[in-house]
Amino acid sequence: MPTGVNNGLICLPASTHAILAAECDFLGRYRDLDDHDDSTPYSKEEPPSHISARALPGDLKLDFHYRHDTAGWAGLECKNIRDRPRERAGCSAGGRSGRIHPSTVFVFGKCGLIVHQHYNQLVPSADPDLTADLKHKDRMGFFDIRATNEPDARLQKFVAENLPKIMPEMRERWNAHTDLIERYAVDQEMTYQEFAGRVARRARGQNEDGFEPEPDPDDYLDF
Repeated sequence: MPTGVNNGLICLPASTHAILAAECDFLGRYRDLDDHDDSTPYSKEEPPSHISARALPGDLKLDFHYRHDTAGWAGLECKNIRDRPRERAGCSAGGRSGRIHPSTVFVFGKCGLIVHQHYNQLVPSADPDLTADLKHKDRMGFFDIRATNEPDARLQKFVAENLPKIMPEMRERWNAHTDLIERYAVDQEMTYQEFAGRVARRARGQNEDGFEPEPDPDDYLDF
């Protein structure tokens, strides 16, 4: 579920439509999506910055809170870049516009962070000239632009089917990696490289604090 607004990208309204259609329990939404077109900015109502005793630092907010019947609450973030202070306070599901490297999906997946990718950049449907400029091969050349606020079939399936199906397992992974997540995302005691390395070594059953020879590729776990 993408994305933090960047260069006019408007995936958050599409995500709101997908969550509303899924008829799930959530916090955070655009209240006026049906009141006007996207030539006028929509009004975003942010969810609270805490769930009971768990709280985000400072004035940070998540885009949405999503509740699963057995796995509890998840924080949903829609953006183009990784924002590590928000990777806390319960199981987290996130989304991003554009391609995510498989190594990032592996690291986050092992930690209980759920990642969904948009394969299209979304721009306001009320500005066809902007869309044409962005797509034109002699200008920006963004061939994957779509002018819409509506979620595509992949996003709708992710919210309505995939997310509730995988959250229980991802909750267990999150709980098993909260020590690393806290040190990386909250306390900022380690770089991403160290964080990713520790996650990989833990998955292999290796000593996280030491350096061991890389295993033969044929012996890699089937992730």
